[in-house]
Amino acid sequence: MAQQVIFLGTNPNDGTGESLRGAGSAINNMMTELYALLSDTINAGAVAYDHATTVGRIQLAIDAAVLLGKSRVFVPAQYLPYDASLVTFNNGVQMVREGGNSAVDEVISYGAEGVFFPATPTVDATASIQAALNTGRNVDLVGLTYSAHGLTTPTQDQVLYSSQGMGRIVKNANGDLFTTTGDGFQVRNVEFRGESPTPSFTGHNVVSTGARFSMTNCGSRYAYGRAVKATGDRVQIIGSQEIYQTADQTVNGYDIEIGVSGTATLYHQLYGIYSGQGSITEYGGIKFIDTGSATVLGGQFGKLTISSGTSPAGVNGGMTVGVRILGATTIGLSGANLTNNQFGPVAIVVNADISGVRMDESNTYQNGCTITNNGNLNNVIVRGLETGGLMSLRFGDDASLATLIIEPNTGFWEFPKSIRVGNLQCYRMETVAGTDGGQLLVNGQDRVQLENLTASKDILHQLAAGTGSHRFFTNGGTEALKVDHSTTAGQTRLLLYDVDNATLERVTVGIADSGGAGFKVLRIPN
Repeated sequence: MAQQVIFLGTNPNDGTGESLRGAGSAINNMMTELYALLSDTINAGAVAYDHATTVGRIQLAIDAAVLLGKSRVFVPAQYLPYDASLVTFNNGVQMVREGGNSAVDEVISYGAEGVFFPATPTVDATASIQAALNTGRNVDLVGLTYSAHGLTTPTQDQVLYSSQGMGRIVKNANGDLFTTTGDGFQVRNVEFRGESPTPSFTGHNVVSTGARFSMTNCGSRYAYGRAVKATGDRVQIIGSQEIYQTADQTVNGYDIEIGVSGTATLYHQLYGIYSGQGSITEYGGIKFIDTGSATVLGGQFGKLTISSGTSPAGVNGGMTVGVRILGATTIGLSGANLTNNQFGPVAIVVNADISGVRMDESNTYQNGCTITNNGNLNNVIVRGLETGGLMSLRFGDDASLATLIIEPNTGFWEFPKSIRVGNLQCYRMETVAGTDGGQLLVNGQDRVQLENLTASKDILHQLAAGTGSHRFFTNGGTEALKVDHSTTAGQTRLLLYDVDNATLERVTVGIADSGGAGFKVLRIPN
């Protein structure tokens, strides 16, 4: 019911209060709503039921509502809580408690006994919570903590939430604590818990098989199996009012598992997820199976495993951005993109046959972190290896020899291996004015040549293929010197430009002592 408060004015008779007509309208509206509610409600506290026990009068009121076509049963506060396992509810009849909210189904109205956290609930509320879920309407935990097990709902677009602070459900038996199979099921402000940090009750905490399952500002901890396991499309987990944590510290233990082998599920979103605690942070973590275009943004967790089941069409490694990852990272689907992440001293492995992986230099790696690329060489892996006053970028995994070193003070770039350019490609050099001054290129005849670009683009030096001769030119383009591979007796391998004859002449050698004792004359033709 929407309460409408009539403004009485600041002071008596000062004329600032609600008008008579306005006040009367507010009263009429409230009375109309009240009449509609009461006329459609059976009161379990009616005198006609005084002969019955608490559970008996609840049952009589429900039966009367069904018989008379009423949609609600009102439960006075003195009859709460009650044993819901002894009541046969009707999904068409809503239970409304005294002082409660008739717009939703509050589990307290169905007899649940909850406690304020951190107190431990001792009364099993399974029947009450299940009865509320069975209505198919939205269910409110009203900020209390309950004990339950084996809760299920197939309803599409239903909401389980807590309106008055975090609501909690603590597992009290083996099996999955909560399972939803309907599409579009939403959980808000609710935490699911195992019975202790070292749980003995088996099963997962939360299981969803429908599409568009979402958890907002929720949590799930002390799980014997998975804290959350979801196999439908477009799973969305946003925010961490509490952590998501499994107690399974084995290599196969994960906090959150998304996807199923053999079916491509797409467009999952995990934002601000925190998992694990204390000594088990490096365990747990997130596992994707045959997913596509999944996004993980922010948060902190243990392992990250992007795995292939059968790799149906549409799957890929998705995007992981701005996350602190403290466990082993395995990339088993192509097209994974990891940026701006912080990796602990962990092993990062790209599996065989995986391609299109992107790990750029925005990621940071704690000492002891290793990267192994067992996939294709087209995986782009770039990371900083800064030491001392040098900046280093390694292209590839730990086995890569491609490390670029940059000296910030001098601007020098140091390459570990040869620099390769294709035919008709070049290295260009600038003048002090910032314009192109020269270039070193391989021309169309597979000749390496150094060119002056400041004026007429003259060739200054050319190394010809085949003969391997070196040719040097003046700025005017005239060949001034040539060194070849002559093996003719009496010749040198040097040709010089004769200014008088304006030709390139071979330098030959005179006979012994022609230049004086112990020397030969070098000469060119007249």
